[in-house]
Amino acid sequence: MLEKKLIELETKFTFQEDLLDQLNKIVAKQEFKIDKLVKQIKALEDLTKAISESGDVVNLDNEVPPHY
Repeated sequence: MLEKKLIELETKFTFQEDLLDQLNKIVAKQEFKIDKLVKQIKALEDLTKAISESGDVVNLDNEVPPHY
């Protein structure tokens, strides 16, 4: 009886270890993607700032699309 419970606990523990390993890999991938997205956003912010400071900003509010 006790041996059976011990085997069940060891089995559950093994599955939990595997799940934890999988979750760690997922978190690491997400961290990499988030870091990449943060860098892209920073680059876009820098580009937007550079364009607005240069005065080359185009106002598209009143422009008619080319297909009209």
